[in-house]
Amino acid sequence: MVQVQQAGAVAHVNLVTPVPGNLEEFIALQLRGLPRFGTIPGWQGTTLYRARNGRSAVILSLWDDEAAHGRFVTTDAFLAHREKLRSIVAHSAGSFYDLVYRRAPAAP
Repeated sequence: MVQVQQAGAVAHVNLVTPVPGNLEEFIALQLRGLPRFGTIPGWQGTTLYRARNGRSAVILSLWDDEAAHGRFVTTDAFLAHREKLRSIVAHSAGSFYDLVYRRAPAAP
């Protein structure tokens, strides 16, 4: 079964490359930072993936719309969190994506 995206939902995908040797510290800071944000209007959830080669991570965040993401990244809480990451992140690049389809195995 193929499911089409709900209107208005958007994914923000961020590829993060920490300074070599700092992936675990990056992940630890992410895990400690999430509870400090409290309620985030328009945020539907986040998934963090670690590259098997230990060199990068992917953050997939779901939002009601781009505006909700934009409001969040200008909050004092997010800006303080980003400042903590500055010295251990070599490169970060994010983009917005629209879901085309989601497919899962059929239930047995």
